Amino acid sequence: MTQEEILKELKFFKERPYQKGNIDGVSICYQDRKYVRMDPEASITLSPGFICLILKKPKNWVIQHIKLEEEATLINETKKYMYFTLQDSLFDIEEKEFKLHIKSGIDPDEIKD
Repeated sequence: MTQEEILKELKFFKERPYQKGNIDGVSICYQDRKYVRMDPEASITLSPGFICLILKKPKNWVIQHIKLEEEATLINETKKYMYFTLQDSLFDIEEKEFKLHIKSGIDPDEIKD
């Protein structure tokens, strides 16, 4: 996907009519997919399934597809809302041992001299 297409998709995600659920820091929109808006510095545990995240990398935006093979706690360590969709995955409030951290900043492995 081009950057323009990814930004168009992000705008589409942001415009969904999200509603607060019973889990703090997470709003959901059920339409053709399960759209999720996660508050800054929030976390949620997910059952096995698929996540499609739109993430800002140092030089561009990317759509990241992740397959969860076991329950995991997704942690938004950024100061911004995080948008993603879920497929075949359910929410849980109990924190799990396996954690997926989304952070702000630059990955040192991506720095090229």
